[in-house]
Amino acid sequence: MIVEAEQFILKNSNGQRQATLDSAETDLRLRLYDPNGKMRIVLAVGPNGPVLAFYDEDGTMRASLAALAETVVLQLHDELGRSRAVMDLTGGETSFSHLNEDGMQRAGFRSSDEGGGFESL
Repeated sequence: MIVEAEQFILKNSNGQRQATLDSAETDLRLRLYDPNGKMRIVLAVGPNGPVLAFYDEDGTMRASLAALAETVVLQLHDELGRSRAVMDLTGGETSFSHLNEDGMQRAGFRSSDEGGGFESL
């Protein structure tokens, strides 16, 4: 038997939504909900690659991990959802940036396979 749909909703025995799986034109999304019905995790796969995002109880994104075509990026967000720390790996180069509340880089470093050391930004 084959079951086809554009969206699947998984509910517990009380009828509470626990997960959804849906597709759009260019991506596929799996959303997981906590016992209070709040979305807490999203896994999306689109044309540029997969993204995994974590949300707090208020629905604010707090962390994300993306494995894109040329780079892997980990971002940490503050309680308002602003990106505050970013680490990425592109080719043989790794970088880490600390951002202020306006998204401006305040500190960071970068290292490269070619240079062997690291450089402050």
